[in-house]
Amino acid sequence: MRNLTDNEKEKTGFLLNEFFENRIDNALEETLKRSKRFQEISKETCEKAINIDKINLSKEQWKAIDSALCASSHRGAEYGRVAYYQGFKDAVSILYEISQLL
Repeated sequence: MRNLTDNEKEKTGFLLNEFFENRIDNALEETLKRSKRFQEISKETCEKAINIDKINLSKEQWKAIDSALCASSHRGAEYGRVAYYQGFKDAVSILYEISQLL
């Protein structure tokens, strides 16, 4: 099998990135909707947020907690996106290496 030119590598990288973005934006959402474990964790998260609301925090206290929770959630979401992308890249690399052996 021949090696790709720089232009072919760039086009391939672009196509793979587009495919990845489509999968994470669409297919991942569908998978999460069907995931019983994810739904259970989501329910638990909502219940815990309701419990926070029940302790009658001041507006300033609630803003501080909300800000921390949002930052933590954003970090978790970014971690998941990066981990998913790394797994995607690893799978593509393995497939490429296998194709070189054939």
